Amino acid sequence: MDKERESAQRIRSLSGQVERSKGSFRSYRTRMCLEIEGVVTDCASLLRKLTVLEQTVLKLDISNANATLVLQAVEDLGNRASRLTQELNRVKGRCLDQR
Repeated sequence: MDKERESAQRIRSLSGQVERSKGSFRSYRTRMCLEIEGVVTDCASLLRKLTVLEQTVLKLDISNANATLVLQAVEDLGNRASRLTQELNRVKGRCLDQR
């Protein structure tokens, strides 16, 4: 009888540990989703700033070589930010799907 009681107590204890671990993981996943959302917002802000920079460069009267360099760099950064945003949104989607 004591062995059964000990086994039952051990099972309850392990079940409690599993539930606490699940709760911790859900909390961690939620925090990560929020972090990802923050980075996506930062990328969107960067893209807006790059668009403004591009428009400013186009309005300025600077030599073609310099303007081309700046515009190419802006385009490259914009493409990188867009790819990062897409990847982060995919990760966030997977994170939310697992809830």
